[in-house]
Amino acid sequence: MTPLIDVTFQLIIFFMLVSNLIGQEAVPMKVPQLADPQTRQLGESDRVVVNVLPNEQSTLSPWVQVGLTRMRGSDRTAIREALQQAVSHNADIQVVLRADGSLNYQQVRPIITAIRDAGVSIVHLVAQDQPLPQGENP
Repeated sequence: MTPLIDVTFQLIIFFMLVSNLIGQEAVPMKVPQLADPQTRQLGESDRVVVNVLPNEQSTLSPWVQVGLTRMRGSDRTAIREALQQAVSHNADIQVVLRADGSLNYQQVRPIITAIRDAGVSIVHLVAQDQPLPQGENP
């Protein structure tokens, strides 16, 4: 009976740690809303999440989080290098780009350019599905 209790406690600790790591990657933000999105589920091993967050001190340079590493949006070299590491481990890696809805395209465009320069061929943009008002066609 005692070995089963030990195994149970180890499993509980494992799941607590895994859920904590996954929670760090999913930064809370308000993403743009779309009327007719094209959706797809990606596996954990073939994707990298890039979060673009507003910077309270500077409206021109947002924060960028690649996986669990946070850096300034103006540091495109660091963003490109972080993504090149992911590409070196898996050439078919895809990027899931989550940008806060309060950011302008001009603030997100340099991040997209850095992703492209890192050799990533597929970028998925995250948006929230918004139902159409009654009687309106897409």
